[in-house]
Amino acid sequence: MQPAQANNIDQFYSVTRLFYTNGRVSTFNYSSLLQLKQPIAKIKAKRSSSQAAKISPQEMYGLEPTLLILKEALVMLTMNLWPSVGLCNGSTGTIMDIIYTAPHKPPDLPVVVIVKFDNYIGPSISENIPSFVAIAPVDVSAQYGNSVHERQQLPLKLAWTLNIHKSQGLPLPKSWVHIGKSEQTLDITYV
Repeated sequence: MQPAQANNIDQFYSVTRLFYTNGRVSTFNYSSLLQLKQPIAKIKAKRSSSQAAKISPQEMYGLEPTLLILKEALVMLTMNLWPSVGLCNGSTGTIMDIIYTAPHKPPDLPVVVIVKFDNYIGPSISENIPSFVAIAPVDVSAQYGNSVHERQQLPLKLAWTLNIHKSQGLPLPKSWVHIGKSEQTLDITYV
């Protein structure tokens, strides 16, 4: 028996992809960055200690120790900033600009990243351009061992693809799920 072929596969090339593993997510997001053929900004988080760099993003409210971004990259917020207008964990948008003060440049943190969010209903940074939002770095702290460690980073991550767990509860009108040859966790395909 041959597998069924979808007639409308071209409708799914630009939708969010879902993978089981973070490694596959990282690889796909990086290859999507390369396809834009623009300079990639490697943004390193500011941190209070060398130990803060080792703390997982989950323990640091979604802030990555290093973030790769560029203009036109598809990104997602990793924390709630202003939920009532659509700036909540999981909101997606496109980077329009990355703004630095002189003489700073990557890997330094930018002052702001301008993002055009898909479902944002709040005020825009420009009257003529709706849905543009300036996203500034945020500071978080986490208890690790007997010490408190801090990280400052943009609350963003690349969003061409997500892992299955991050996608739960997100309103994705269409997605492309990479099931693979077998399930990694019992019933995760159903979820």
